[in-house]
Amino acid sequence: MRKKVTWLGFSLLLVAAMLIASCTKSTTTTTIATSTTAAGPTVLTVTEGTQTMTYSLAQLQALTAVTGNGGFMGKGGSMTGPYSYQGVALTTLLNAVGGIAEGQSATITGSDNYSQTLTYDQIMNTSNNFSFYNTSGNSVTPQTNPTLAIVYSQGGNPLSSSVGPLELGMLSSQSYLTNGSLWVGSVQSISVAAAATTTSAAAAGPTVLIVTEGSQTMTYSLAQLQALTPVTGNGGFMGKGGSITGPYSYQGVALTTLLNAVGGIAEGQSAKITGSGNYSQTLTYDQIMNTSSNFSFYDTNGNSITPQTNPTLAIVYSQGGNALSSSVGPLELGMLSSQSYLTNGSLWVGSVQSISVAANTTTTP
Repeated sequence: MRKKVTWLGFSLLLVAAMLIASCTKSTTTTTIATSTTAAGPTVLTVTEGTQTMTYSLAQLQALTAVTGNGGFMGKGGSMTGPYSYQGVALTTLLNAVGGIAEGQSATITGSDNYSQTLTYDQIMNTSNNFSFYNTSGNSVTPQTNPTLAIVYSQGGNPLSSSVGPLELGMLSSQSYLTNGSLWVGSVQSISVAAAATTTSAAAAGPTVLIVTEGSQTMTYSLAQLQALTPVTGNGGFMGKGGSITGPYSYQGVALTTLLNAVGGIAEGQSAKITGSGNYSQTLTYDQIMNTSSNFSFYDTNGNSITPQTNPTLAIVYSQGGNALSSSVGPLELGMLSSQSYLTNGSLWVGSVQSISVAANTTTTP
């Protein structure tokens, strides 16, 4: 009888141990699932080649933080800030995917597709490559490098919905202001690529486009332009007497991408796009950034329409997948959209050779 009781007791202990082990394993699995969910949705993607890092807001806030003051100068010298910000240094995010080397550039893009393309030297030597102002609007030269950062808080609070949850900004221990065009709101992605100027002249081919702003100049061969982030869309124009050309499918480079490579364009500035016949278009900051409100658009029947979203001003290099005709190529200024909008023929500049940024003195009729 004692043996039966002993075996019964041992059996009950064995069953209890198995139940405890089963409960422990179930609890561990639940904890892992919960921690993954707690990270939150992805707010930023950083890529270089085949390497990609994705971050939730919580994961960015867990990285080594940088704090500092920042603000910018807008149209007519208007000032925003300086405010106190906290975020992550741009170099920290780049290093996580292999870093950035001389001859490379990083493109920071917001939710509205506005972007900044920054070279290695601009990122590493900010004090020598950007314009800085004090709170009186006077130009200053920082003694130490301010920090390019992806910021997530202002004054200890989340960024406003109009620019958040992430924004590209310039931070320093002083209260320096930069040009407003540098700041990119609602940042969603950062991508690292070879800079257009790193390709050898022999391999790249002859220069077809020169972009300048002050002392900054970028030259491009056709191959180098085709290596930049492309934009595609439909475009066409209304000519004399209501004649219609297009719409056709085009591919090219957004005008803002090329301007950002030489420091961007700010309120109060303009960009002059010139063709080989010296025909040119001078476009203001507002015309470039708010195309839908500053140009005339037509449907394919010639009726005036108002686009619901901004069409893109672009330097196009192909039509229907083929090189542009010699009469307008190899580059042409045009207006592209996902719809089949037409613009006035005078906007389109054929055989584009140069783009120059200057203080705004003229506007396009």
